[in-house]
Amino acid sequence: MRTSYKRILLKLSGESLMGAQGYGIDPVRVGDYAEQIKELAQAGVEIAIVIGGGNIFRGLSGASKGFDRVKGDQMGMCATVINSLALSSALGAIGVKTKVLTAIRMEPIGEFYSKWKAIEAMEAGYVCIFSAGTGSPYFTTDTGSSLRGIEIEADVMLKGTRVDGIYTAEAIGFEGQITVQVTVAEDKITDITILSAEDEEEYLSRAKQVIPAILEGQSPNVDTVSGATYSSTGILNAVKLALAKAAVTPAEKTAPEQTASEETAEGTAPSEAAEPGETPVTAPTVEVVQPEEESAVPVWLKEVWQQLFPADAPASSEPEPASSEEVLPTSEPALPPEETGIESETEGAAE
Repeated sequence: MRTSYKRILLKLSGESLMGAQGYGIDPVRVGDYAEQIKELAQAGVEIAIVIGGGNIFRGLSGASKGFDRVKGDQMGMCATVINSLALSSALGAIGVKTKVLTAIRMEPIGEFYSKWKAIEAMEAGYVCIFSAGTGSPYFTTDTGSSLRGIEIEADVMLKGTRVDGIYTAEAIGFEGQITVQVTVAEDKITDITILSAEDEEEYLSRAKQVIPAILEGQSPNVDTVSGATYSSTGILNAVKLALAKAAVTPAEKTAPEQTASEETAEGTAPSEAAEPGETPVTAPTVEVVQPEEESAVPVWLKEVWQQLFPADAPASSEPEPASSEEVLPTSEPALPPEETGIESETEGAAE
C-alpha cells in the first residue's frame, strides 16, 4: 500500500484524551487512538507524536491562581509527560513499539531527546512520543511540535487540536441542570455563555466568577467559588464537556433525543501562513452533537488517513473536513515561534 508521506508528526491536544468524561485521561479514548496509530505504523509510516497537557494542567492557568509562571509551565511540562506515558502504554499493550523522549532529563521515565536518537528509533519501527515541550518555560507545545517536526525532517505536521466553533453542553449544578455555550476560535476559548440554569440567581451570580478565570487561564481547571460550590462546579463540568467536543470528532449519527443540542460552528479561522505556491488552509465548518456511547474516529486521524491513502479513504455520508496539514521544510533552519503559523498556548497546552 503506497503512502503519500514517509514521516509525519502528529500534534494532539491533551484535552482530546479526556473523551466524554470531561477531565483527566479516558482509557477508552486513548485505546482508540492507539488502535488507529497502529494502523498507520503497520502501513510503513514513521510516526512522531507531541501531546499537550491541558487535560491535567496549563501553565497560564496556574499563573492566574498565583503560581510562579516558570513553575507553572514546568508543571505543564510534567502533564505532557503523563499523557505521553499513557499513550505509550496503550500502544505497547497492542504490540506497537514506542519510545518516549523528554526535553528534560528524567530517566528512567523517558530518554533525553536528541534528533538523531529520534530518527534512528523511527527508522527502526518505533513510534516516538516527544514530551515536556521544548524544555523551557514560556514556550508552548505548539512551538515544540513545530520545532521537533523540522528537526526530525518530517514530511508534514498534522495538528489535531480544538476545532473552531460554538459548542454547548450540560451538567448538574446545585438545584438542577446548567447549560453553557463555549466559543472556540483559533484554538482558544473566546467566550462562555450560560444559556440556562435551574439554580437560584444568588448562587448562580457567584458561580459565574469562574468564567473570567477560565478565559484567562484557557482551561476549566480552576477553583470553585466559595458559597456557590455546586453551581460553579456545574459550570466547570459543562465547560469541560463542551471543550471535549471541540477536541474530538463529533459523532456521525445523532440519536433522536440528542438533536435538540446540536450546534453548528460559525465562521472559519484565518488560513495558516503558507509558503509561495501553497494553497492556504482554512478551518472547516463543524456540526457538533452530543458524544455517543460508541467511540468516534478523531478528526485528525481521518485527515491523516485521507492524506496517506487517498484512494482507500472510507466512504462517508457527511463531507470530510478540510485538511489541517502544515508542510514542514526539510532543509531550512528552524523558524522563530511567530513564523510557524501556529497559535501559541502555554507549555501544557491541549492543543
